[in-house]
Amino acid sequence: MEDYARVEVVSGTDGSGNAVPRKIVWGEGRTFGIQRVISVCQPEDKMTMYTVLVEGRQRKLFFNGSEWRVGKRREPDKGDVE
Repeated sequence: MEDYARVEVVSGTDGSGNAVPRKIVWGEGRTFGIQRVISVCQPEDKMTMYTVLVEGRQRKLFFNGSEWRVGKRREPDKGDVE
């Protein structure tokens, strides 16, 4: 299970007017460039999920039209199977 954190995102738009994330900015000011958008999925709940590459790792980035969130990785519990 992932938790989510609000973040600021520097984004542009594509030719169709869709948001294209470029950088993730955490609350304390750390900034991470998005190397590549791997996939974009918009399920029925209308929150767009981006799978992005940041510092060589895949991360999930979510946008609801006004607010960005990023999936925070958590440490596995002792009972979790990896």
